[in-house]
Amino acid sequence: MKTKKGINAGVVFALAMAVLAFVIMGVIVSVGASIATGVQGTQTSGTYAYNVSTNTLSGLKNVGDQLPLMGTILVFGAVIALLLAVFWVQGKNKGGM
Repeated sequence: MKTKKGINAGVVFALAMAVLAFVIMGVIVSVGASIATGVQGTQTSGTYAYNVSTNTLSGLKNVGDQLPLMGTILVFGAVIALLLAVFWVQGKNKGGM
């Protein structure tokens, strides 16, 4: 059985999808905060609807504040996955694994 040299395409595809999901999550948080701010502007202060929109904005801010941490974790995970894939391919080409 002949093995191909290089990193498994599935690993690269999974990393690309993770990055795409992270970018989409950032866009959703940004657009959601903009919409929630617009909705809150139409509410009367102190009403239930105003309080709900305030809680929504607070939650979106919390998620937005965590995006850099999530990005760091994603990058570290991508580096580890690529390193494991490279070592797996090297081991496979040398007759190991």
